[in-house]
Amino acid sequence: MAGAAKKSSAMRPSVIYPLLCLSLATATTNFRKALIDDNLPPSSLKCLGAQNVKTSFSYSWTNASLNFSDVNTPHERNLFLVEMSNGLPQNNTLEPKGWTLRISKAGNIYSFKGPWGQAVAPQSKETSPFVDEVWQDVALSSALNNPSGGRPYFIHQAGAYFETADNPTLTSPWYSPFAGAYCSENSCSIAAWSQQAHLPTVFNSSKLEFSRYTNCGDGVYEHVFGMHNMATDPNVGPPSDTLDYLNTLWWGVRTSTFRDIVRSNSSSPYLAKVDALPDWASVGLLSVSETAGYSVFAEHVRLESPNYPLPCGSSTGDGSKVSCSDPMSVPLVLEIIAGPPSDPDPCTLEESPAKKRKGKNLTHPHTPIEESPASSMDLPTFR
Repeated sequence: MAGAAKKSSAMRPSVIYPLLCLSLATATTNFRKALIDDNLPPSSLKCLGAQNVKTSFSYSWTNASLNFSDVNTPHERNLFLVEMSNGLPQNNTLEPKGWTLRISKAGNIYSFKGPWGQAVAPQSKETSPFVDEVWQDVALSSALNNPSGGRPYFIHQAGAYFETADNPTLTSPWYSPFAGAYCSENSCSIAAWSQQAHLPTVFNSSKLEFSRYTNCGDGVYEHVFGMHNMATDPNVGPPSDTLDYLNTLWWGVRTSTFRDIVRSNSSSPYLAKVDALPDWASVGLLSVSETAGYSVFAEHVRLESPNYPLPCGSSTGDGSKVSCSDPMSVPLVLEIIAGPPSDPDPCTLEESPAKKRKGKNLTHPHTPIEESPASSMDLPTFR
């Protein structure tokens, strides 16, 4: 019997152990799924009912070109958790619906690329490598927050500022650690422990963040998130960590990609264009209740324009303007041509056929350009 027992023991690594590993992996995934899904509402029916949706996920970091500043690009690998793509063409500028996003261990988006380029800010500040100008939640306790007294209370989903002057022993950015993640079908979900943004700090962080990103098809993705306050008693102290001021989301885009912004209104069906875009600190924050629940960030539209009628120039080529009834007049045509994506405000002057034919300069830097009465459209301003 001793020999039989020994033989049985020797078989376990090749037969039972792989099954045990598979069981543990399944149990871990199921536990993470239950943990996250239990704290988030379901996706919208429109998103769940989408047809012919395909999504790919990758937990393997690659050195992709993300168009971030060289100052903080080396840190990107340390915060990467998963890359998610909707599989649609990302070079189709006529129907720009393909996208790839990168999610950090904290569960926030820090890269969103498509035919439009990179939408997230360039990360050029050394003290905030992917912890501030990213798409995340921010939570404050009004009772505890005292920046002027040296006790700021800001919890960032992404992580803490990399302020080495105040933290000489901090050799690398401190990103919020994740508690669990799983990706399946068309969704990716993450749970993470958000951190106090300013170090050193006398405060703990009691915020557990849950995030889910779902590919809804046709270029649309859905972001569902929830926050759980882990404070022993959020109403009395210690700790009195009542999270009562929330930036949901702390979110923005680089204006070189999405230049035009419109804002909805809770009491009006009209959208208000924000132009020119001010610094956020100069106008304060807009309460979600004042909106219709959404804002729109859009590319600068680059469409070929119709021809604009202009006054006539003299065929003598001296740059003078003459009446179009003059037999020596030559009609001028101004046409706006869409410029390259690298130019945020393209505007070029197309030579008129008459100028090309005669080979003479029909314009002059100081020649006034007036709008023809027949045109109801404003002429562009050349700089």
